[in-house]
Amino acid sequence: GVQIMLNMIQMDVFRMFKTKSLYVIYIIMFVIIVLTTMLMGSIEEDYNTEKSTTTEGNVMDGVAESGTDVPASIETEEEQGADIGISVEPPTEEGEKATVYDLVFANLQAKVIAIFMAIFTVLFVTADMSSGYIKNFAGQIKNRWKLVLSKAVALFFFTVLTLLLYVLMQAVSMPIGFGCLEIGNLSEFFSYLGIQTLLHYGFVCVCMGFAIVFRNNLCSMTLSICICFGMANILYSFIDKALAKIGVKDFETIKYTISGRIAGLPMNPTENDAAKCALIVAMFVLVFVGISSYVFHKRDV
Repeated sequence: GVQIMLNMIQMDVFRMFKTKSLYVIYIIMFVIIVLTTMLMGSIEEDYNTEKSTTTEGNVMDGVAESGTDVPASIETEEEQGADIGISVEPPTEEGEKATVYDLVFANLQAKVIAIFMAIFTVLFVTADMSSGYIKNFAGQIKNRWKLVLSKAVALFFFTVLTLLLYVLMQAVSMPIGFGCLEIGNLSEFFSYLGIQTLLHYGFVCVCMGFAIVFRNNLCSMTLSICICFGMANILYSFIDKALAKIGVKDFETIKYTISGRIAGLPMNPTENDAAKCALIVAMFVLVFVGISSYVFHKRDV
């Protein structure tokens, strides 16, 4: 039984690397990362040039006219997880050079990389079902839920590979966009990246669940991308309001979701943050892999 499971995992991992869409997605991702890094680099350069030619008095007047104060900026930062749409904002402090960590944090928090992962996951999971290839061996396997488990393991390798490749892409694009390569705080970087890897894997399992249950690429992909764009936040706000009406005050559903944790994870995560994220990921993986396994086992392939 264990050998059969290992063979299925090996087959799925091999099939994953034979999928052309994997390489197409990585190429598009690299191009977008380079272009956005160049854009952010040019914005920073323009800002520094403008700042050097502007007097301190004019800067203070501009701040006064804008009506922006410190509490408002803090409030915006705290509520960034509840926004709808994608907003990539590096947390680089004024006067400091942008680091690889700053850009990685901004892109992962905005769920930019999650979009690419969602698209590939749906294509990968439905490929053998839509082509009819799965009929060649599914009938020979007694417990067909193992096929779903095999895909889930292969997708874990995909998640780790994608995030490592993304960090490499970001590092390569930094000298192009900013003219320098600063990594940032390594211990915080590795800690943050490790937790985000878990969270993105949880998200990938959710996408896999959509693909298996709906058996429709368009529907599954649309749902997954809508989550990346924060459309599910509208649903979460309705749940919060409904709970408030029955007496459950100050409950925030988004804090107990994968997408909410991806957006809300701080740059210097604590052990408490890691434990909460791991618990939420475990819950979502169990639920969505469990539902997918049950549906796949009962359905005719």
